[in-house]
Order: sequence, then C-alpha cells, then structure tokens
Amino acid sequence: MRAAGKILVGLLLLPMALAAGYWYSQREPDKPRFYVDDTLEADVWQIPIVDPYRLIATESFNGTDPDYSRWGFQYGNDLTSFHPDSINYEKGLIIYHDALDGRYGFLDIARKTTRVPKDFSHFVTFADSVGVGRKLYAVESVYNCWQQTRQLPWGKEIFAQHCAGNTPN
Repeated sequence: MRAAGKILVGLLLLPMALAAGYWYSQREPDKPRFYVDDTLEADVWQIPIVDPYRLIATESFNGTDPDYSRWGFQYGNDLTSFHPDSINYEKGLIIYHDALDGRYGFLDIARKTTRVPKDFSHFVTFADSVGVGRKLYAVESVYNCWQQTRQLPWGKEIFAQHCAGNTPN
C-alpha cells in the first residue's frame, strides 16, 4: 500500500509542477538594468546619464571639428535636438553645452522641461538660482572613463538620491 500511496502523491504533484513550470515560462522578462545591460547594437555607443536619460552616438569620434559632437541626447526612444560636447548631472538637472548652437541648457528630469538661457551670463544666473554648479565634463572624456571604469563623474549624487536611505549608519 505504501508504493500505491507514493504513486498517488506523485500523480497529484505532477499537474502542479507542470502548472508552475508553465506559469514561470509565461512571466515577463526582467527589465534591463540601465547602467549594466547594454541593449544597443554593436555600432552604437552610449553614455548613461541617469535612468532613463542617455547620450547615444552612431559614429566614431573624429575629433577634428570643435563645433561638432557625435553625441545625441536620448530619452526613451525619442532623440531630442541637442548634441552636447560637455555635460553634468546635479540635483535633478542635466546641465549641458550644445556643440551645434553653442548654447547652454538645463533639463529638469522631474518636470521633463528644458531651459536654454540666451547667453552665458543668464546660464550663470540660473545655475546660481537653483543651487547647481557650473562645472561641465567633456562628453568624450566621460565616455572614455565610462568605458574603462563604468563610473560616471556624477555617480555619487545618483547613489545619494536613490539609495541614501539604504546605507548603514
């Protein structure tokens, strides 16, 4: 009778195991990790700024034209119209200098708005009014550092913004 009981238990557990396997196979795949998983084609380069904002380049760097940047700003699947040659991230603002039109800009990621001051003095005034620095990092240098170390110059701020409550005292 013991063998029959084991067979009966096995027959009852088999449909449950098959159902669990089917459910597991039908789940949604995990979301790619923004700073770790590179889901782009091999001939596309990226610099993640802060999730989900990044810079994308589809050509190699020639370094000959000072008024040119191969980098285009990307949010989700939409490319916006600025091509920064220098950039920074501070206090929820992406701060940049556009190589094509020579203007500075601020992208507020919380409000999803862009502010483009008309000249450098207005850039300084706005930066001071919102309490951010005016330091910008050359995009090519940020890219080279990212490729070698997987670190971004503004990485500590992103950590503090998203993970500060998780750190031990």
